[in-house]
Amino acid sequence: MLKATVGTWINYGTTAFFQVLFARRFGSTPDASAYALTFTLAISIAAIFVGVTQVMFLPRLLTRGGKVSMAVVRRLARMTALGMMIFAVLAAGASLLAPIIAPKLNDGGTHLVELVRAACVFGFSQVVVAQLAAVAWARGRRFVPAVSPAIPSIVASVPLIANPNVTPLALYVLLTLGGLLQIVLLTFSVRRDLQFVREPLDREGETSVSLVFGTYAAAQLIAPFELFVAAHWSTSGGADFNYAYRGIVVAQSLIVGGVVFAALPDWSNHVRAQARATLERSIARTLSMAALALSLAAAVGLVAANTLVSAAFQRGSFTAHDTRAVSEIVVAGLLGFVAEGVMLVLSQALLADRRNRVAVIIALARSFGLIILVAGLGLTLGPVGVALGYSIANVVALAVQLVYACREGMLTSRQLRLARSTAVVTVCTCGAAAMLIPLHVPSPVAAAVVIGVFATTVLSVRNSLPSIRVRV
Repeated sequence: MLKATVGTWINYGTTAFFQVLFARRFGSTPDASAYALTFTLAISIAAIFVGVTQVMFLPRLLTRGGKVSMAVVRRLARMTALGMMIFAVLAAGASLLAPIIAPKLNDGGTHLVELVRAACVFGFSQVVVAQLAAVAWARGRRFVPAVSPAIPSIVASVPLIANPNVTPLALYVLLTLGGLLQIVLLTFSVRRDLQFVREPLDREGETSVSLVFGTYAAAQLIAPFELFVAAHWSTSGGADFNYAYRGIVVAQSLIVGGVVFAALPDWSNHVRAQARATLERSIARTLSMAALALSLAAAVGLVAANTLVSAAFQRGSFTAHDTRAVSEIVVAGLLGFVAEGVMLVLSQALLADRRNRVAVIIALARSFGLIILVAGLGLTLGPVGVALGYSIANVVALAVQLVYACREGMLTSRQLRLARSTAVVTVCTCGAAAMLIPLHVPSPVAAAVVIGVFATTVLSVRNSLPSIRVRV
């Protein structure tokens, strides 16, 4: 898990660095909104294939003898072909798609059609990466697939540093080059000691691929929909929401990204070994650590959002007005940030235990709830309303997940003491942050107080909290 976590930190650290450079160059201009919308559309479609691959094929990729199943590899090849077809259709229809997804941007001379086509090429490269990464994850190669997504950001960051006049289209060319380098690196990573075996496919607990694909499509296409609603509010709305949402995603991934990637294969091993007690204990401890880390980050964000956004972005084309707008969106999305982070970890437990159908139902319900809330609140309140809809939907979805996990014995009363201690630390930390807001305490002081409250509360209940064990 350590390798996956470190790799994820490197990945999202470079992503954050790229966002800082991008904000300096483009600010909240129409070009920034156009790039954000097309990039999110492409990467969200690619993420559908990542999700389907992890849910349907990763747990079944290795046989009991540790060899790679040819039956599953053939399915991975079919997924790659499907991804190529989808992106080819979108690229061919870019001239029809552009005025639909962003009419204000399309009329503003942002070359949206060319950006859609370039985004499709990059998106397909990430579909190929997803299939290779699944093989690497299944075979215990955690670091390379976790760190390889940093390559496109690194390659695209170079011109943002060296050339102040770089265009969004040029960035896509460099991102695609980075995607090709990812493919080469992953290919060399998985080819070592690779042994295939022809065995019947393990179909225990298997759900229809089309159902899972539809579920992930509904979930992943929410991000472009959120940007679409935000961009509908104003030409800068899409860019403002993108900076806030990307900041939330980066922070969330730095905290739980490595855990999410490593948990599924690890917990799948416990399920195969029928080690239910070990599985339950591992799930509870992992959820506790994720909730504690996420709640601390959210509490600090609540009292220091404006300062953090200013420090990260306010330079070049990114103005003080942009900082205020992005900060408001970040604060509105903090509750969803915590809930979604915990939910991502718990989702891996459901998938590892082969409760795919339940995971699909909960994900679909969350997606529909998000669409309704984002549309209703976003069209009324703008980008801040989009963030509020994101928060409300994620809190409700997490509550449903927790109730199901407790009813099905994945989390039992044996972990009640741990749950109480986690709740105490979370409530005290976030409560302290909320009380500091009306006092207008300087952000550095408020953040220090919040961290102090967190540390003090953790120490007071430390005997019932999980100790951190590093396993490479």
